[in-house]
Amino acid sequence: MSDRFVVRNDDAGSVGLTLHESSSWDSLSSSANEGRGNILELMGLAAPADTSTYADFDAGGAVANGDYLYRTVGGETTYWQAMQASPSENPSITSTQWRQVIPGVGRAISDELGKNSQVKVNGGDLVYSNKTSFTEDEHGYDGISFDIANVSIGATGTFTVAKDSSRAKSAIDNFVTEFNDAQDYIKSLVSVTNDGETVTSGKFSSNIEISRLGSQLRKTVFGESIPHSESATTTDGANVIISDETKLAQLALDLKLGSNDGGYTVKILEDSTNGNNVSYRAWDGSAWQASDAVYSSFRLSNIGLDFGIGSDRLQVKNSSLLLDALEDEPDKVQALFDQASTTTYDANTQKSRAYEGVSQAVDNFITSFLSGDSGSGYKGAYNTHIESIRSQNKRLDERIEDFETYIEQREKTLSEGFMRMEEMQSKLNTQLQTLQNSFKKS
Repeated sequence: MSDRFVVRNDDAGSVGLTLHESSSWDSLSSSANEGRGNILELMGLAAPADTSTYADFDAGGAVANGDYLYRTVGGETTYWQAMQASPSENPSITSTQWRQVIPGVGRAISDELGKNSQVKVNGGDLVYSNKTSFTEDEHGYDGISFDIANVSIGATGTFTVAKDSSRAKSAIDNFVTEFNDAQDYIKSLVSVTNDGETVTSGKFSSNIEISRLGSQLRKTVFGESIPHSESATTTDGANVIISDETKLAQLALDLKLGSNDGGYTVKILEDSTNGNNVSYRAWDGSAWQASDAVYSSFRLSNIGLDFGIGSDRLQVKNSSLLLDALEDEPDKVQALFDQASTTTYDANTQKSRAYEGVSQAVDNFITSFLSGDSGSGYKGAYNTHIESIRSQNKRLDERIEDFETYIEQREKTLSEGFMRMEEMQSKLNTQLQTLQNSFKKS
């Protein structure tokens, strides 16, 4: 182990040796570990475990090189070793005149402190790390990390965890910008302008499907007018949820419901009077009465977004509503935009139907517009338009081919007629010449 200690085992097998911090005999038999005290301390590799041997720094007095002292600041006690005689600086991890130590533990230079560390978060259990940084892997708090490289042993630190809404707001602002850019582009494709002398038409001004695309996108983003009971953006009007109807009486007592509390609604998850199904009860001022859920949905208008009158462009009409929603109801904002497409039973309409977030709805609409739906056989407006153009081109090609055939046949007919006419003219000329010759002879 070193030039001073030799380990020898009389019997075959492993050697049992304990390095501990206690100044008393350990509980193992003397044959396994004979001796007492901290072996590292005896070897001069660890600070003394007995804190009573440390001098009080604030008491003053001479300090020799290698002396051990302690200092208490703000109720926290730390332990130090002087690295020179009569140090002029106070003990600090940034000072080269001092080295921070842990009683009974191997000494370390300043840049090694914290390599094997333990912390408590909010007074909870000790959290250990073999490095100075603590991340989710060590403490279990998602999205939080901190470094204790420059923290004194035994010291406390404070940090505040707050929501960062800037990235979410930026993403929503980008969605609004890109949506409006798409609407402007669609408008340029189908618009017809007249400046008094010249009429200019967009490339697809005569295409009904593309002309409707802007209004269909607006309808898609605005969403269904009837809330889906299972959507994360939908509330059922209940003020509180209880497991079964037997807790109604106690709930009224606990909440001290009276004549002025009419309308207070409770959602019961398993109501034995209703086949253990979900039911609702409303307080009428003196007793609980059967009630129905009143569904309402978290919509774009709840975060300050809406469409202008007669416009397909999305507008931020109240940015403070968006910031408040991101702060108070971030889950609903996320569901409003990114809730996955799902088809399930809707208690509000008493039928199975789909619900989804805005971005999911837009993505599905564009996919359907471009590629159609193989399940229903719908080819999509884009593919239908392309097929229509191809069909028109095919008909034009066929008409051109027919016209070329007609021209060829007409040319052949005219050529043959011209040749016959020339042949006839030649015969007439011959006959005329014969007649003229006959008159000359007579």
